[in-house]
Amino acid sequence: MLRWRLLLGPLAACGLWLHASADDLQEPGPTLLEPGLYRIEPQGHLQPDASLPLPRGENEIWAEEFAHAVPAQAQVRYAIVSRSTDDPLGPGFGPLNKLLFLTDEAYRYDVNSANRLCPAYAFPGWNYHSSAQPFCRTGIGSDEAILAWQAAAFSLSWAPQKEQTEVRLRPATVPPEQAATAACRRDWQCRRAAEPQVEVHYRITHRTDHFQLERARPYRDVLYVDSATPLHARPRPDAAQTGMPGPAFYAVLARDDQWYEVDAWRPDGSHGHGWLNRDVLEGNAWVPQQAQTGRFRFRAGFPPAATEGDDAPYDEGVALWAIEVIDRPSGRRHQVLRDFGSDRGYGTDPQSQAHAVQLVDANFDGQPDLIVNGYSGGAGPNSTDNVFLYVPEQGRFVWDERLSGMTQLEIDPATQTISTHARGGCCSHASETYRYIDGQLTLVRSWDESLVGDEVVTTTGEFVNGVFEVREVREAAPEPVPEPAPEPKPKPKPAPGP
Repeated sequence: MLRWRLLLGPLAACGLWLHASADDLQEPGPTLLEPGLYRIEPQGHLQPDASLPLPRGENEIWAEEFAHAVPAQAQVRYAIVSRSTDDPLGPGFGPLNKLLFLTDEAYRYDVNSANRLCPAYAFPGWNYHSSAQPFCRTGIGSDEAILAWQAAAFSLSWAPQKEQTEVRLRPATVPPEQAATAACRRDWQCRRAAEPQVEVHYRITHRTDHFQLERARPYRDVLYVDSATPLHARPRPDAAQTGMPGPAFYAVLARDDQWYEVDAWRPDGSHGHGWLNRDVLEGNAWVPQQAQTGRFRFRAGFPPAATEGDDAPYDEGVALWAIEVIDRPSGRRHQVLRDFGSDRGYGTDPQSQAHAVQLVDANFDGQPDLIVNGYSGGAGPNSTDNVFLYVPEQGRFVWDERLSGMTQLEIDPATQTISTHARGGCCSHASETYRYIDGQLTLVRSWDESLVGDEVVTTTGEFVNGVFEVREVREAAPEPVPEPAPEPKPKPKPAPGP
């Protein structure tokens, strides 16, 4: 069974420190690298990263050396960079870069040796790493790689290494007769120069390499596959195949529900091109669903158990990776739905997994639509669902971004309204109600209550005669009710005498 991962999965708070100067930052976040092929600058290691200062003691003598950040064993000449076109970690996280160094085939990453360069990194703001997702973090500690970048160039550095080489006693530079004078005793610098000084000698090693964009390529992701998989010459199951050894990285040019169009790069900068079958890559465990329509039945695709054991026990739940839509009369696949956000919202027993796909008429057009879990929202409890509307003109289910982005979604067929609710901490709550008006999802009512300073601000809105009217009311926040003082404990009675 093949194991694979994209930059998808459970959301986590990431304390990732990235090394970037103020010039590299743009609102609302850091500049992302342009995707494509990057070449290492042969003399780039002679240009140390000046923004990695190392404090120098007063009596320290430095001998500075400059070395490559890339280990010699890796024999890296090129690197591949991708840039996502969406938010692969979920709403609010933003696009990401993935960086792949084209290492020698014999290179083996080892954090406890000189070969501590990880072949692949993902950034900014992301530090999740596992055997199934080998994209390393950057700059968390002093022993980890530090990346600095601009739009078409990046540098790789390690924290400067400081090694003591010897200690010397430097003789006084002021003669004894001058040191004995009152003027010298009043002058701190003279008094100090009249005494022998200890010099501590260090060897400072700066390790930096610089890379420049050589060939732009619109890579949207870097895909890791840990087993051999066929690379097809065309996006057809019966197309000619080239066996590719695993594990391997692929630079993703495009994807649809069934195929990845990829480049497979080699250390010398050459590459092969082809398509990867997503059914083969994912190896989903397909579970028949109880939900059916007159035309379709469905299967839910869950990851194999082995891929869910890297960060949490498998019995804590699994994510839904795909939905297969099957034409009931012919029994053939009509459509497969992938690339929607879903965390571990499903149990591992077949009975609960058989109810993963639910039917609901989400847009009140008389056609059954699909709804499955999205993100849990943590303690929010601002959870989301994935909604796929059936489009009769296309005969297909289409993921609806707007409905799928709503938290605590409620669909009421009786009133033909859609409501969403949210909580922003202890003192902020909101809700919105929508209707389809002339085929457009329209906000018809809203409510928001928040504590602002010492006031409770309540904002309401209503759609009236084609206009959305908003009203705000401010009231003094109620005084907190003090907790009653604890009743004094009765004093223990003295024990009776003998």
